[in-house]
Amino acid sequence: MRNFCLACLVVIGVFTGARSASAYILTYDDFHKINDTCSGTTAKQADLMIGEAFAFVQSAIANGSADLLTLRGTFTLTRSTLPNDDSKSSIAFADCVLAKTSDVLGRAGVRVIRDISERDPVFKNRSFAFFPTPPGFSISSYQLVRVRNDRKTHVIIEDVTCSEPQFAVAYVAFPLDSLQPGLEPSPHVFQPISGGKMALTLDRASPEVNAAIQESFDAIDDMIWLNTNEKPTYRKNLQNFIDKHQDELWLWVNVSSKDKSCSAQMSVQEE
Repeated sequence: MRNFCLACLVVIGVFTGARSASAYILTYDDFHKINDTCSGTTAKQADLMIGEAFAFVQSAIANGSADLLTLRGTFTLTRSTLPNDDSKSSIAFADCVLAKTSDVLGRAGVRVIRDISERDPVFKNRSFAFFPTPPGFSISSYQLVRVRNDRKTHVIIEDVTCSEPQFAVAYVAFPLDSLQPGLEPSPHVFQPISGGKMALTLDRASPEVNAAIQESFDAIDDMIWLNTNEKPTYRKNLQNFIDKHQDELWLWVNVSSKDKSCSAQMSVQEE
């Protein structure tokens, strides 16, 4: 097992008079060597995924925090474009690189976010990122909101620039290491955003939350990435998860429009 010391990787000395300063820089070669023990994919695929992880590490060091779900999502999208991809082996390789990346960042003192529950539930002016939905008749964006039974969650959507925007408390975030939903919410869970702004107060027992729970169950039949024999187990696990989280749930909320482009901001406060 290789021992890792960030401060021992590369030293660049800058001298000014009698004083000296040292900067410690993690290079791509160093990071690639850290991942040498990961196996299960071709050299070309390994270089691609390690390169993505290295760029992620550099950004995380600059920002002071690292959401590993973002990197896992990048790996998932990359693998879908690779020819002759052996899913099981490439997933094992990606998991190994994720673990190495987490170790590097943790040793460097960067805050590492490993699942949704570790994200910040309170924030101000977070942007929605809109992309076309298949077959391209609308645009859509998701964000996460936490609801609890011992406090109110105040959600404010504002500065919405597209016409006839709609908002939905869409799905339960399950499991807590899951990525953004691959389905759009049903029309009946949407409500209009008027005047480019809306405010909504939620708690664990809110009707919108109960509707999102039901929507999560209803969507299982449309999850084409699950085999038919896997869906009953998924449904049971979702029910167990909801039963165990009576005090707190994370939910995916959605803003959509039929325009070609849009921007919107969301702020969340709890009391």
